[in-house]
Amino acid sequence: MKTKFKTYKLLPLIAAILLFPWLSAPAVQAVELEGAFIADEHPEVVEALGDHEFAEGVLEALTDAGTNWTELWGALESLDGITWSHGCWLVVNMPHLDRLEMTRSTLLEHVRFAYATRDDLPYTVPQELFREYILTYRIGDEPVRPWRSNIWWNYVDLVGNSTSETAQAINQWVADNLTVRERGFFGSRPDPLTIIAAGSGTESDIAGVAIAMCKTFGVPARSARVSVLGGEEGGYTWLEVYSDGEWIPMYPDHPEAFGDMSFLEREFSNNVTVVSATAAFTNQQVTSKYTDTGIVRIYFNRNGEAVDDFEHFTISAWNDGAWLPLDDLGFDLEEDRMTAEGDEGFPAVLGDGFYVVQYGVRNPRGDAYIRTVPLMVDAGDEIELDLILDIPASDFDPVDLVRRNIDPLPEIDFGYAAVEPDTFNFPSALSEGYNCILIFDPTAEPSIRMVPLVIEWARGSGASVLGIGVGNEIASHVFWMEHVRMNDTRIRFFADPDGTIAEAFGQTPNDEGILTRLPCVVLFNPGQEIVYLQDEYNLSVAEGLQRAVELSGTE
Repeated sequence: MKTKFKTYKLLPLIAAILLFPWLSAPAVQAVELEGAFIADEHPEVVEALGDHEFAEGVLEALTDAGTNWTELWGALESLDGITWSHGCWLVVNMPHLDRLEMTRSTLLEHVRFAYATRDDLPYTVPQELFREYILTYRIGDEPVRPWRSNIWWNYVDLVGNSTSETAQAINQWVADNLTVRERGFFGSRPDPLTIIAAGSGTESDIAGVAIAMCKTFGVPARSARVSVLGGEEGGYTWLEVYSDGEWIPMYPDHPEAFGDMSFLEREFSNNVTVVSATAAFTNQQVTSKYTDTGIVRIYFNRNGEAVDDFEHFTISAWNDGAWLPLDDLGFDLEEDRMTAEGDEGFPAVLGDGFYVVQYGVRNPRGDAYIRTVPLMVDAGDEIELDLILDIPASDFDPVDLVRRNIDPLPEIDFGYAAVEPDTFNFPSALSEGYNCILIFDPTAEPSIRMVPLVIEWARGSGASVLGIGVGNEIASHVFWMEHVRMNDTRIRFFADPDGTIAEAFGQTPNDEGILTRLPCVVLFNPGQEIVYLQDEYNLSVAEGLQRAVELSGTE
């Protein structure tokens, strides 16, 4: 017969935690100050942290918290010993937005109730798993709320004599009391207590409740999911719990399948694509635990040379009438299938089935050129794909290389000096090599994003840049100097407050006098032919510039 854990064993401890906070000796007295945290203005905080391993991280977190730093520090003050260290770890690792919203009472509840699982349960929480899978309060993107005390007081009878007994009792309670429904709103998912009160939630919501209960009662837990089920609609979400030295599955809507790794294969035959396990601060692929897998390694080449940093590709599976990208492939690979040190290429562990690889480059005009490669993965496969990023000449039109001719350059007399003291006129001739004319508006988002990309490309390629800032002369100059090295003679600047140069290069204002097609990027080859022209927003501009250099045939 199962022996239920006795609730009364926890009463003295919890009463002390909740009713007598003065039992914890704070490091310093509470700081009741408004404004953001500045370490130099609060030596008492620096002194209290001393040389603790998280001292630097806590100071950075308090600074990041803005005016809410007093809530975080107020919680840390109320902790001592090992709970203080756990609280520091939590503050250091919590997301930025949580630092802005976390309250003292919420943080204290999560730390104190989590710590109660270390010594006051009939089983032991592994030390190496405590912080990541018990102490952490965040499950997904739900609002931060102090849910542990409510769960502890109302559901402590679910605690068994082992983590497995407790997890199975939680599994059964969730299956009996919460029903699955479709998500009918946008935004973050509800917190665990809201879902319990409603009696229903999405698969992800209900898995979150099970994780919250497991954390509360000392069972390390993390969420698991297949975001895209191949050939079917949607995905599937469950959780994993740590028991007897291993992570095992727990399916909230199927308690009879507790611990059964083959459940997904039976439920979704040959359609398990990528399985990811997610904790508060970590994500990991664990596909081979649940289905037969193959390994695909993708290599990219351009002009016969390997390209190691190409990112514009997806591996997609067919789902409900569309090819959907397997975004979870961006997570860390499972430990036993990691890429060997020194290997190149992008590795992917995929469940057996049919996929497509889609990747795209841009021609010199910035137009997207997309390719699709079919991919059949069988169990045990080790597939290598060599994908070529070059656009075949047969797919080019002359307009891809030259759109309009500007010869000679416009002669424009400003009557004042630009950045270089001796420069009064816009140059009528270009420098040797490649020259890039960059017309930008320092107040417009497209220019703000693209100008640094063009300048960085020019630095690496050796091209010269003539920057032309329209509108406010001071703003243009300040913006330009934020991105340009003073001693780089290849990169020059001209203020163009009236748009004189811009209009000479075909950038005509609209009825309101606004130049709407900026930034404008024009690249001339050494023969002073235009080999690239880009108007308006394009974050692949550096790629287009480099491709234009390659296609023009002269480095």
